[in-house]
Amino acid sequence: MDLLDRDLPRNDTYLQIAADGVGPLNAETPANEAAIGKLMPGYTTGSVLTGLETETIDAIALFKPEGNGDNGAQVQVLHIVAGAGGKIREIHGVSRHVMGPGGEKPGMTLAQTKVDPAACRAGKGLWAGMAVCVSAAASNVQLLFSLPADGMAHDQLPPRPQLERGELQRILWRPRPIG
Repeated sequence: MDLLDRDLPRNDTYLQIAADGVGPLNAETPANEAAIGKLMPGYTTGSVLTGLETETIDAIALFKPEGNGDNGAQVQVLHIVAGAGGKIREIHGVSRHVMGPGGEKPGMTLAQTKVDPAACRAGKGLWAGMAVCVSAAASNVQLLFSLPADGMAHDQLPPRPQLERGELQRILWRPRPIG
């Protein structure tokens, strides 16, 4: 089956990423496990090292029990990065259980998300070889796509046919600028 023909399930979505935040998490949420845990009943928190474009950084990971939770299996749903003043700097949706503001889900191709390739740029640093695109539904939400390696340069986007086959790996929310 071709990736473009794949229809990903939407009934297993735990959290919606919107312009104003991710579920109950937003720009005013304290970036600590206690505060996040209180806002997210049914989830557990932990620590993880996550890759930003120019650095790796400690983040709070948010986990959700899979299925009925009886087997102890949990899925990583979010990486939450602290910023200035102890508030949330950014949130990364890292599993198929999140949905972006335009209905984007990790695992979808760029073509499936209907992202305009003009809204994309080549990733740098740790995101070299990836496309970083702005969601059409929220300018403060970026979509990070892995790209087919077909001989492409890591510092520029590939031709449109290759770009459209890129697979969404994470959805990145940042607070909107004030003013």
